[in-house]
Amino acid sequence: MSYITYNGKMVISGQKFLVKPTATGSLDLTWDNISNMPVGITDPTNVSQWNTLFNLPTLGTPFASAEVTGNKVSLKGGSGITLKTNLFISNLHIIKVEDNGNSVVKINDAAFRSCSQLTTASFPVCTETVGSVASQGYGPFASCNRLSTIYFPLLATAGPGTFYGCASLGSLSFPSLTTAGENIFGYCTGATSADLPLLTVIPKQAFQSCSKLSTVNFSIITTIKDLGFISCNGLKDPVFTVCTSVGFRGFSYSRNLGAASFPALTTIGQYCFDTTGLTSPSFPLLTAAPLQAFVSCTSLGSISCPELLTIANTCFYNCTSLNSISFPKVTTVNQSGFQQCSDLKSVSLPLATTLGPTAFAECATLTSVNVPVLTSIGDYTFNNCVDISTLSFPSVTTIGDGAFSSCSSLNTLSIPVCTNLGTSVDDDFVFWQIISNNFKSLTVPSALMTCNLGSPDGDIQYAQANNASLVITQV
Repeated sequence: MSYITYNGKMVISGQKFLVKPTATGSLDLTWDNISNMPVGITDPTNVSQWNTLFNLPTLGTPFASAEVTGNKVSLKGGSGITLKTNLFISNLHIIKVEDNGNSVVKINDAAFRSCSQLTTASFPVCTETVGSVASQGYGPFASCNRLSTIYFPLLATAGPGTFYGCASLGSLSFPSLTTAGENIFGYCTGATSADLPLLTVIPKQAFQSCSKLSTVNFSIITTIKDLGFISCNGLKDPVFTVCTSVGFRGFSYSRNLGAASFPALTTIGQYCFDTTGLTSPSFPLLTAAPLQAFVSCTSLGSISCPELLTIANTCFYNCTSLNSISFPKVTTVNQSGFQQCSDLKSVSLPLATTLGPTAFAECATLTSVNVPVLTSIGDYTFNNCVDISTLSFPSVTTIGDGAFSSCSSLNTLSIPVCTNLGTSVDDDFVFWQIISNNFKSLTVPSALMTCNLGSPDGDIQYAQANNASLVITQV
């Protein structure tokens, strides 16, 4: 069993906090000058004025006395107090609030919002803060940009925007927190660590733009909601052992994620890892990769998703370091799925039946494609794949316009069961700009050689006219 000391008292035993109201303690408010009292306080020793300001007894047991020591006001005797909405909102003179009397149990909307001089907030028995979903900037401590020391050992429920914009907070430690609202720590740009051992759900925008956050303890997190860690550039190689779901833009623009680990992840939202620093992640249970999930992950060298079934539009677009892909269960790669993956050399999709338009367009170093059961190739699927020389599609029946356009190194192509080459038998875009005479071998069904009023399909005529050495084999 371990303990820590707070104001001379043992307050923690493991995860259990042994604190209770004390008759000798007080709610201490420290000001820059004792003359700078809030509206309604003309005499800081007048306890009746303080009780009126705090709306007591309506919101708790009233204070019994008020004492002044230098610039500090000590309010004694209160208990079970809820701090009212807007209590000290935009106060420019309060510096510290320390509940040494264990009297405050709840803090409402904007109680200390925009208190620009506030540096310390200590509430040992506070279990709940309340914020506004409509505007997270109205959380109890929102925009307290000098707040650097906080103590909330019993806080279990924190409302939206509770610490939004508290740019000077370094450590976010809440050992009892089980429920958190949207944007609770959004724009805490100075935060370097977060310890939330009892939290299971990271709410929307919880750590948005916490750019220095690098050390985290989220051992039982199961869900990360939309924009949960967007723009957390300090987050590197995080481990989310039991996390099963990450929402829209969950980690977008977090540029140092590295080898992040999500062994239980089954669902991700659109743009989830957009423009992040992922290098070699593993998603052993992921079944679908949605729209732009990994777009512009320019450090992504490899990725393991053995259960992945579908790859959505532009999912891996512009992943310029991706060298090879092997997805044993993927059946569909949608439009621009891997477009502009300029370092991609090898593709293995043994169960893929459909490659959408521009799926591998502008993959300039692609040389190996293994898609043995593929049946459909979309428009411009391999456009400008300038290094590819040999392609074989034994099961493909449909090929879209421009599918192999500008594949200037194409030497050998086999499409023995293709029945639909391009939009019509008259067009000539499938092999557009293959005019270097490297194209020497084309295998097609004999029907394509007579489908155009007894003449070859227009695309084949174009290939013949622009590649003098081309030999066509009919099957």
